[in-house]
Amino acid sequence: MGLADTLKKWFGRAQEEAKELADKAEPMMERAREKAEPMMEKARERAEPMMEKAKDFAEDAVEKAKPVVEKVKEEAKEVWDKVEDRIGDLRNKGEDGVPGTTETAGAPTAEAPVSEDE
Repeated sequence: MGLADTLKKWFGRAQEEAKELADKAEPMMERAREKAEPMMEKARERAEPMMEKAKDFAEDAVEKAKPVVEKVKEEAKEVWDKVEDRIGDLRNKGEDGVPGTTETAGAPTAEAPVSEDE
């Protein structure tokens, strides 16, 4: 008997044993499903009101947060406008404190560098 025949025999035996195990497991799985379905339904019934309550809570929280978020947005915009104004003032003031002198010794600027091609 060759190696190929031995492997076929083992594979055939493994297939048969797997089928037998599957056949034995099928009724057990069915019984487990029958027992689990009522428990799952009960859990679903208990969870449903809690989920609805959580959903209502979340919706209320969002509604209460909206005005706060809007106020923070407005305040952030005001602060940003002030920062931009201050940056503009600093750019227009030279190192010697004289308005109109925009060059400062070695001070970085917030503007992107301009290439020589432009």
